[in-house]
Amino acid sequence: MIRRIEQRVGRISAGVAMAVAVLFATPIPVPAQAPFEPVAYVNNLVVTNFELQQRQLLLQALRTPAVTRQGTMERLIDDKLKLAAAAEAGILGTEDELDTAVDNFAARANLSGAEFVEALGDAGIDEQSIRDYLRAQLAWSTLIQARFAAQARVGEEEVDRALALSSGQGNARILVSEIVLPMTARDALVSERRAQEFQEITSFSEFEAAAREFSIGPTSSDGGKLDWLPVSALPSAVGPLFLTMRPGEVTAPVPLEGAIALFQLRQLQDVAPPPSRNVLIDYALLRLPAGANAAAEIARLTPEIDDCNSFFGQNPNAAPGQLVRESTLLAELPSGVAATVRNLDPGELGVLPGGGGVVMLCSRAEAEPDGEAREALTQQLFVQRLESFSDGYLAELRTAADIRIP
Repeated sequence: MIRRIEQRVGRISAGVAMAVAVLFATPIPVPAQAPFEPVAYVNNLVVTNFELQQRQLLLQALRTPAVTRQGTMERLIDDKLKLAAAAEAGILGTEDELDTAVDNFAARANLSGAEFVEALGDAGIDEQSIRDYLRAQLAWSTLIQARFAAQARVGEEEVDRALALSSGQGNARILVSEIVLPMTARDALVSERRAQEFQEITSFSEFEAAAREFSIGPTSSDGGKLDWLPVSALPSAVGPLFLTMRPGEVTAPVPLEGAIALFQLRQLQDVAPPPSRNVLIDYALLRLPAGANAAAEIARLTPEIDDCNSFFGQNPNAAPGQLVRESTLLAELPSGVAATVRNLDPGELGVLPGGGGVVMLCSRAEAEPDGEAREALTQQLFVQRLESFSDGYLAELRTAADIRIP
């Protein structure tokens, strides 16, 4: 919901050009400290004060939310680990590849690579700092794909199931538990570290204990437990994740307003064999004036009609737009119409939520989903899996690393 991994590497906000302009008008104060003084040690590598200052400036120019010194340092530590892992695997980007990455990055702000570098340079951001930032992202992307692409492949059956859910045909429901962590400037660093730890949990009791101790959600007192939910009711960025998870596994952090949430799958139930096609709905709708009695209208029409043709014949004086007939995919129907026709048989009448109209289902048929839509969903599920592998691998590297902050 819904967002190739290479594209994510170079993602930049649409407001970056405005941010650069702000940098010109409002210089960002930088503490006067020895530029090459170590601020962190990562195994045999060093993060310098200059790198930290430069990355802060760059993140602020890119309008990254809640940029703090500690949060920026954690990003730099991650970059050192990513580059070291990529180098160990023999994955080193060329300068030509970096040139292309800079050009693509700048294009999102409607600038050439040279213009982008010059603009940021005027704001105190060194070109090498920009290239270092992109070098780590590109190397990590290549490494993750080389290491996990085979495991992240999505099968046709999984795509069918996801399509069924998105079109309302699937009847899967899930039990999950949640941990909600604050992401204010004060709490972001601690929450990010905790989220990395919680992703490694596979025990229900451990997750419940963590929810009781750390979650700020309303379910914390109950160990983060939520009631049964239909998968089709979940946001498109979250629901498909559970289709390929096993009970006990935990999602990557999901951004919320001022917080992040992690969900542990407890149970997936009642999954009907997923159809390989979307549902095409043919329906007729009679819109009723305000205050009309929809139940009385159905009582009037029911004895007289048995299909959509006779439905039209019983309303010859309907105003333009009052009586309509359409054929479209269930997933594309207005929510009220979709909720009504989902429970109707062909030739049966139903009332729109709120009583604003009477609907007849003319027919329900299967239609082959659009090839581009199917490919997009396949790619979405693939990227989500890669991101999950990426987060888990980085957490492993951090756990094994010797990280010291003087």
